[in-house]
Amino acid sequence: MASSGSSSGTGGPVLVARLDPAVGPVQAMAVDSTYVYWGVNTRGFNGLIMAAPVAGGEVVTFASGIECLAPQGLASDGTNVYWTSLGGGGVLMKAPAAGGAATTLVSGEWPYQVAVAGNSVYWGDLGYPADRPPPRVPPASTVEKTAVSGQETTTLATVPDFDGGIIVWTLAADNRNVYWTTGWGWAGDKGPSTLMQVSADGGVPALLASSDAGFGASLAVDSTSVYWTERIPGAGSTELALMRVPIGGGAPVTVASGLGSWAFAIVGETAYYAAGASADVISAVPVDGGSATVLATVDGEVWNWLLGNGRSLFWMALKNRQEFGIYRLDLK
Repeated sequence: MASSGSSSGTGGPVLVARLDPAVGPVQAMAVDSTYVYWGVNTRGFNGLIMAAPVAGGEVVTFASGIECLAPQGLASDGTNVYWTSLGGGGVLMKAPAAGGAATTLVSGEWPYQVAVAGNSVYWGDLGYPADRPPPRVPPASTVEKTAVSGQETTTLATVPDFDGGIIVWTLAADNRNVYWTTGWGWAGDKGPSTLMQVSADGGVPALLASSDAGFGASLAVDSTSVYWTERIPGAGSTELALMRVPIGGGAPVTVASGLGSWAFAIVGETAYYAAGASADVISAVPVDGGSATVLATVDGEVWNWLLGNGRSLFWMALKNRQEFGIYRLDLK
């Protein structure tokens, strides 16, 4: 099946924002039709959310004063921006995408990743009780849900704890289900990483896929499939593959191999990813298989995130191990 026509780029990469590494490391990234957002852990362990227009322009502070290694998760539905913080006992926050005061949706939790779909916000909770905060081992991680207006919280699933090493590692949602991977990333000594699914209304979680080699920190869903990255099995293997599995279960399929980063984006019927050992090439391939197309060469290497907003791709690039920037590639 041919690509939907969004597989080729228009022109080359455009610098959207230059990042100041002296401020602190980038912890999360999100994009909507108007702005690209990124979360920063400052050197004082307080968090900031920065934003810049997707077309490029002035970088502004979207939110500040976020406590303790935050934000861990960041998402936008175009109306509001949502983020999680492990500070202050753990909170889930939101603020208008157009700017304005932040609102606390949930407090007293330990939220990590966050996703928004329809009128609901979902997050993976690290499961620390109030009397046993980090770095102590949590009893269990959970998948939680609340309304975008921040009403009551519903626990959708509990993640079994294998010696304190299994958490909700990545999270994605649509209007039907919420999906997550478990594990400590590439760590293989805590048991296999798993890809799970549960109804947005709750129920019994279903296992979609598992891997002893470990999953990457990116997860996406479209109308038919769930997508993730994982190491290709083999002793010492560092080669990554982009995988998909049907929603509801089925045989996993390799969409692309030879990835240099766990970051990828699904736009329409096309998968975009950073290829090569240095993750310095943006490539595209139809989600149902086919030949890969090189779209652009990256000035540096793609670092952790590759996102799409339907019209463009966005990524953070690291150059010379010290220069960070957020770039955009427009799609046809």
